Amino acid sequence: VYKRQLLHRASRASSSGSSAVNAAPAAPGPPGPPGPEPGTPKEVVVHFSTSYSGIGMAEVSVRNLQKAFQTHGLKLSVSCYSQTEKDPACRLVLPAAEHVFDDLMNRVSDTTLAKLTKLQTKFINRAKTQAEKKKMSAEDKNLAGRQFLLEADCLLASSLEDFRLNPCCLRCSKPCAFAPPRVSGSEIWVECAGNTCTPWSKRGKMAGWLDPQSLPCLVWAYSLRSLGQSAPDVIVNECVSGFPASDFFATAFPGSACWSLIFSPADLGIPAHRPRRYTVIMPNRHSPLFGKVELHKELMEDVAFRRLQLPGSVFLQAPPEMVKRFMDELAEAKQLPPRPPGKVYSCTSVMPSSSRVRMLGYKEALVASGITDMDYNVDISQTRMYGGTMQVLPTVLKNSNIFNLASDRLYLPEELLSAQGIPFFLAKDDDLCDASVCEALQTLPQKEMRTVTGNSMSVCQVGTVLACVFTAAFS
Repeated sequence: VYKRQLLHRASRASSSGSSAVNAAPAAPGPPGPPGPEPGTPKEVVVHFSTSYSGIGMAEVSVRNLQKAFQTHGLKLSVSCYSQTEKDPACRLVLPAAEHVFDDLMNRVSDTTLAKLTKLQTKFINRAKTQAEKKKMSAEDKNLAGRQFLLEADCLLASSLEDFRLNPCCLRCSKPCAFAPPRVSGSEIWVECAGNTCTPWSKRGKMAGWLDPQSLPCLVWAYSLRSLGQSAPDVIVNECVSGFPASDFFATAFPGSACWSLIFSPADLGIPAHRPRRYTVIMPNRHSPLFGKVELHKELMEDVAFRRLQLPGSVFLQAPPEMVKRFMDELAEAKQLPPRPPGKVYSCTSVMPSSSRVRMLGYKEALVASGITDMDYNVDISQTRMYGGTMQVLPTVLKNSNIFNLASDRLYLPEELLSAQGIPFFLAKDDDLCDASVCEALQTLPQKEMRTVTGNSMSVCQVGTVLACVFTAAFS
């Protein structure tokens, strides 16, 4: 990515800046051969923090990137400074950080939070009253949410002194700063967060900023803004396609530089469908990286996008004994005895009847359309009205039950995690195998593992974006 990005920059005479939200992109670098230019620093020191940390997909991607940069003679020194995650189950498997916090809402005073909640409730009630008089269109809802955002901005921007910069750290059992100390100008701080998506998801209420679940996102962003000149050098945000990232970050961080792009693992050549909006924000005008990081389609097509060549069934890699154990657990739920050694239940005989009916409906639709190769995947937690058949893996959600029609079985939770970028079935000595992460995840119950998988970022997506950030630091 580093070499190809240098070539990309050298090939561009200028940039139109049409993808930038509220600042012009950096000018292209000077022409030159691929590889580090003269004067390129051999080491970049990064303080890395995450909010909405989940099970640590961003941290896993950073470990992989450190190895990748090392192969090019570039030392990427990353310290995981802080994590903020509300779910105790996720915190159990998070890769270690220096400080761990539990709830983003603890970053703001009770008084300001009460005012923010009251303000949102006023707009929610106003929208309900309007909806009783006439049906609100999606445009009406967006406008009401936009009006709330502007008033919330006035409230929070005038209350920056009410943000707690030292909430209670679970690891240290005392108040600690969620922001890393800035030791020298050569060190950078990168914050990564994937905020709750349900307010903007088609599978949620689509209430946007009028959904109470959107409040932590506001607290998160304005807690970073309250840091002033000590704000992060770069913020990487992930959410569903419908999240109004450009408008929000331009409001929360006036004068910032920002790029936003929707892409899927399938664009990277990975047979999984998970379109997500990734946004790179540079809020700190005093940062050496301000305006230097780019994220747009032209760049990604040049350095990262790949032709899709494999079907989603490539992730069906669980060994036979693991598959048998999974089928026996399904059988137990139907009060069936486990099969003897060497004998395995068929998945269709032990899956719930409603799931089997949905699966057969998908298969009959394919046969009726003349398709004979059944290497298709369906999410049988959804009816045909909401789901579809895909040769790649459908979007993994927290309640997903994804079935491969050719193999006639469900994907195991570990296989779904592999599709998200945690390589469960690599050899232990493989360079990309992180045994500690896999072992920690396997301590979770199956249902919990599915939930955290559906709520997680894709390692390959967030890693690609972070590669662009770190490349800019070396450039």
